[in-house]
Amino acid sequence: MKWKILFILLLFIFVTYKEWSFAQDGLIPVTIIRVPRPNIVVAETCCSTGNSQVRIKLAGIKPPLSQAITVKKLQDRLRELIKRPGLSFGFALG
Repeated sequence: MKWKILFILLLFIFVTYKEWSFAQDGLIPVTIIRVPRPNIVVAETCCSTGNSQVRIKLAGIKPPLSQAITVKKLQDRLRELIKRPGLSFGFALG
């Protein structure tokens, strides 16, 4: 019984340490260029091979067609993000 508890504890520490140490490795620095729709931004990535434009769909944001005020607020917030030079987005491919 002690070995099971010790094994689970060591496994938990190992997995948690790996998450903490490699949490920022997958982030890509981007500069937001424009916001064509409330849930999509066009950004420019800065890589060693050169700059390229990408479209990023923001997860969890659905453009409400009937709520124009919400769309306007969201676009204003994204325009504020355009002024920041180096944002980092973490996103999953899928």
